[in-house]
Amino acid sequence: MLECKYLGFFIDACREHLFSFTQVEADVNQISRVQGRNQQVFISAVIGLVGEMEGSASLSLPKELALKIASQMLMEEVEEFSFEVRDAIGEFANIVIGTARNKLADLSFGGEKITPPTIIVGEGHRVFYSPRVEITEVEFSSPQGVFFLTIGLKARRK
Repeated sequence: MLECKYLGFFIDACREHLFSFTQVEADVNQISRVQGRNQQVFISAVIGLVGEMEGSASLSLPKELALKIASQMLMEEVEEFSFEVRDAIGEFANIVIGTARNKLADLSFGGEKITPPTIIVGEGHRVFYSPRVEITEVEFSSPQGVFFLTIGLKARRK
């Protein structure tokens, strides 16, 4: 499992940015090494990380929470899924993962770069990682439903 202090960077960034954008509080339900469970999510943003640590992280959200985040980011009420919602969730994931990446860089991991987000849309989809990467999945609860932050990182070979 991802070392606790590193995992904390991702959890804190997710909770802090969710609250600052939407005033929605999220609690951690569980942390596990199980990936690809039957998550009842609608949209996922997957972002790669490259540097001293390499792998990726994904943020998987139910539709109601995605619409709430997008509404705040777009500064107008959004009730239906659209390309704008997709882009807003990609940008939100960039902010969350980028914040955690900056904390890793502060610890002299150095050179941590993130890729543009890949967005996956569809009720009940699953995101799987390579079996060569240790996965840590954080399940959160919020008034808008359960969502997941999944991180798969390993030290880069030199």
